[in-house]
Amino acid sequence: MRSEFNKRQDLSQPPVRLQNRSLELSPRQAEIYRNLEAIGPEIAAFYLSGVKVLQNEDLETSAYLLAHIAREIEGGLRDVLSTDQEKRQIQGQLKKADLGNFSERRGHIASILAALGIDDLGDPLAKKWISVATQFHEFAHRHGAWEAPRAKGVFVPLWHEFEEVLMDLVGNHFNFLNRVDRLLAYDKPTEEIIRTLPNLLASEVRYAYFFQKLESPAWLEPLRDARWFDPENQPIHQKMPDQPIHFWHALGYVEKVANYTQEFPDEKTLDILVDIVNTIVNYTNDTSASVTSDYTDWRVIKIICTFPIE
Repeated sequence: MRSEFNKRQDLSQPPVRLQNRSLELSPRQAEIYRNLEAIGPEIAAFYLSGVKVLQNEDLETSAYLLAHIAREIEGGLRDVLSTDQEKRQIQGQLKKADLGNFSERRGHIASILAALGIDDLGDPLAKKWISVATQFHEFAHRHGAWEAPRAKGVFVPLWHEFEEVLMDLVGNHFNFLNRVDRLLAYDKPTEEIIRTLPNLLASEVRYAYFFQKLESPAWLEPLRDARWFDPENQPIHQKMPDQPIHFWHALGYVEKVANYTQEFPDEKTLDILVDIVNTIVNYTNDTSASVTSDYTDWRVIKIICTFPIE
């Protein structure tokens, strides 16, 4: 089983132990860091570096560094949670809206609304996110080579406001599931979403939640190409009172697509389904023994039964 699919952990686990033991994270910061890490190690590393800068009193350019870091985190979240098509659509709607001081940030605002899956400028989280994020660029660049550098204190309040936005976005289990729901709302995933999934679904709870709720057949090919249906990526056995059981929730999604395709035939989708079944049926491990379970066999048979007789 590939390592990235074998790192399932629940969000109720204690905060991650950091290599830098001198760095102290508050409970809120630890929660933000852990959940950003579930989106991707890079975006979590940016946040951790921001906390380090925040706690370091020996850096003359702390305000600039914090602003740059905040921009990278905020932009990364928008990349994962929104699509270009949605952004363009909302940006077109915003042409008629009075954005006041934010008029020059129309594209940025559209991206934030797209990430939240709304078009309501009055939404409390949207208002808070827009208010904070549209200020980062003012602090990220020097304001005059002849000027004294900005003091860290001028940006610290904005950083704390940004942490409040992060808490609302990913700060606890239920907020995080809202972000998963946001991805599930897409008819077809972006490349950024597919790359994020191994981290996002590292928790067994989120993994089950995601594939139980996923419906769109358009996800099948990109998920197949990302090897989510490869037999070597079956979940490890979970010990039950009577017997070990595989709950391969990803295969449950494949069955849903197969049932849909039986009702609404599509040759390309059928070819992908056949390819997935053949990969599972023909797979052997290093001992040349078929790696299956009763649950997997049952699912595969149900999928095969949806195929046309020819």
